[in-house]
Amino acid sequence: MKTINKLVLLEGNEVVLSKEEAIKKLVDKLEEAGFLTSCNEFLESVYLREEISPTTVGYGIGLPHGKGSCVKESVVAFMRVKNPILWNIQDDEKVKIVFMLAVSEEEGKGTHNDILVELSKKILDSNFRNRIENSNSIEEIVKLINE
Repeated sequence: MKTINKLVLLEGNEVVLSKEEAIKKLVDKLEEAGFLTSCNEFLESVYLREEISPTTVGYGIGLPHGKGSCVKESVVAFMRVKNPILWNIQDDEKVKIVFMLAVSEEEGKGTHNDILVELSKKILDSNFRNRIENSNSIEEIVKLINE
């Protein structure tokens, strides 16, 4: 897997009431951390992807993602929510953990797909999910993602 050395972690269990609020909070955090040149352009990219199909991957995890020239450097943002939020209305699927992937246009589709596939595989592992749920350290989460 392409190594992700940059990760933005929202502190603690975030109080959000909707998928849209969670996505906006993560995008704002990416912009605050200097990874985006345009919050609105990246937000549009994420929502366009969500329109294709919801980005739930099971196990209470959402994996929204976007890419474009507005992303300065590829990064993963991570959030745990205090109360599960509805992510996929068709299947009544709720999430409590959200990984948001932002990939720069420069790194392209290959990196985007590689990271999505590898992260999705990790999510299938109950040990990975348990460790992610209980970690409060950016370094530990980066290590878990890159193992």
